[in-house]
This record gives sequence, structure tokens and C-alpha cells, in this order.
Amino acid sequence: MNKPALPLESTDTYNDQVRIVLVETTHSGNIGAVARAMKNMGLGNLWLVNPSSFPDEASYARASSASDVLDRAQVGTRKKNGRESSTGSPAATKTLQTLAETCCTS
Repeated sequence: MNKPALPLESTDTYNDQVRIVLVETTHSGNIGAVARAMKNMGLGNLWLVNPSSFPDEASYARASSASDVLDRAQVGTRKKNGRESSTGSPAATKTLQTLAETCCTS
């Protein structure tokens, strides 16, 4: 089975093209846990939208050896900061109505 090739003009690796977006996290330790899981899977493109507190000691403590993922994290105030040029959003932990009310209105 052949894997799809990246576009020739792209210098990003596939793992750089995968963007993990966390919206309105309420506990910064969860950000660190996600960063650790991302590092274990070879991912490093973390975007945070309206985190209640970041960066802080709890996020780095839970990240363990994935502090480099946290150091490169992009932090924004609106959902579109994490979704520009993305092709899909396969998972969400909030109800769609809550997500739409808090993040997607202009």
C-alpha cells in the first residue's frame, strides 16, 4: 500500500502538518499531559486557545520530557487562530453548541 506523498512545495513533515488545538483548557496540567502524549507520537504542533493559565509550573511538571512541545506552543485568543488553513476537526470534548458559543462567534 502506497502512502500519499506530501506536496512538493511543502517543507513541513507530516507530523508538522498535524495540529493539536486545545480550546479553553481549565487545568494547565492537562496541557502538559497532551504535550507528553504528542511527543510520544512524534507530534509537536500544539495550539492553545484561551487557556486559563499557561505557561505555568503544573503544565511543565506534567509534560515531563516534552517541555520542548510546550516551548513551541502557539497561544491565541480565538478559535480561528488554531483553525486557519486546517482541513478538519475530528474530535471535540465540549458539546458542539458550547463550542460554537464560546469559540466560533466573531
